[in-house]
Amino acid sequence: MKKSREQKHIVYITDENYSMPTVVSIISLIESNSSASYYDVHVLGNGLSQHTKEMIESVGNEYVTCNVISVPQNKYKKMAENCLTEGIHVTDTALYKFDIANILASVEQVLYLDSDILVCQDISGLFAIELFEYYLAAADEMGDELNEDGKSMLASRIGIHSSTYFNSGVMLLNLRRLRRENVIKELLEYRSSRINYFMDQDAFNGVMYGRRLKLPCCYNFRTALFDIMLPEEIGEKFYHKKYMAVKDCLSDQKIIHLSSQFKPWKYNIPWITDLFMKYYEMSPYKNNLLELKSSLKGLYDVYEPWKKDIKILSSQYDILLSKYRQAFEERNQKIWGFPYAKVRRGSRIVLYGAGDVGNDFKMQIDASDYCSLVLWVDRNYAQIKGSIRPPEEIKKIEFDYILIAVANEKAVRGIEEYLKQFQIIKEKIVTL
Repeated sequence: MKKSREQKHIVYITDENYSMPTVVSIISLIESNSSASYYDVHVLGNGLSQHTKEMIESVGNEYVTCNVISVPQNKYKKMAENCLTEGIHVTDTALYKFDIANILASVEQVLYLDSDILVCQDISGLFAIELFEYYLAAADEMGDELNEDGKSMLASRIGIHSSTYFNSGVMLLNLRRLRRENVIKELLEYRSSRINYFMDQDAFNGVMYGRRLKLPCCYNFRTALFDIMLPEEIGEKFYHKKYMAVKDCLSDQKIIHLSSQFKPWKYNIPWITDLFMKYYEMSPYKNNLLELKSSLKGLYDVYEPWKKDIKILSSQYDILLSKYRQAFEERNQKIWGFPYAKVRRGSRIVLYGAGDVGNDFKMQIDASDYCSLVLWVDRNYAQIKGSIRPPEEIKKIEFDYILIAVANEKAVRGIEEYLKQFQIIKEKIVTL
């Protein structure tokens, strides 16, 4: 029996530079929709090309529809430039968030998501929350600290005496109440005349202080925490449990906010890039190879000049150095993304090739637990250290796929020809 259609609304804001992560985020929403809920996804676009609009609107299925709403360019340009806090810059696109209630004039409640979000578990339960007199529901900013008087450091610096301060990357918004009380005007006035450190976030906290319903941190887990804390520290502080590994911490989260400056579509970050690639490989962008840099090298470039002079940054650098050293070499490198879309989760994999591509795939398999590596082979196995075996051993083992981890097309054709002797069906051979 088919479900009755009860529409839930989600809104993103994007421009051409962030269109790819936005689409990947929508894919993650679709894949995590285990309750088969109906979602209308509205993407507020600033200066999007026609090709990008079509790309976004092509994403969806029988339960999820996507539509692009083109917001006039430069509508808030003057407002974005007018900020009393020296050195703070914000794009006018970010200010569209203040005007969602007017742009979606017929919608009463909407879930706002930043573009650097991954929805990793079903979130239909969020829409059952009754906001009543609240303007919104949002999770605390996990990077906040308390002052000696028990008040939020981030709230205090904008003049709010509160023990909490929320992150505006995930917000369940009561649009009906925001329109009725003209909160949009208050947000814009705050942005132009009050202290601002975080784009729109200070304005939302300043205007909506005391009118926010608190969400659990699992609905907005910020990966930037891994830049300054170890998994066990995160677990003890926010979840009253002890995580021994990053992947264990990530597995508990419903919505993961890729908030670190090291984005997983630019840097290869242990566990996080593999999670992002899972959905990227299901997106219309999957044929665009991402050239990922070493996150350790990026971190080194950021912190090394200050390491001797600033104790806090030195400590942060040392934590990250310890965490990443085991996973990556200290150099820039092209990282070959594992072809998640071509391989079923939990499959038994034979990895053919132990060069750069093979080593990247092996690293991602180990980090993600997406599938099981039952055999790793290469014709030059005798010259390679480690657990590399001769290709002839393929006939001795049961597997679901042979993944040819080779970039050169001529070499791939040669391997495919060689594999014919084992009478392997074509559907079991996966290439780049």
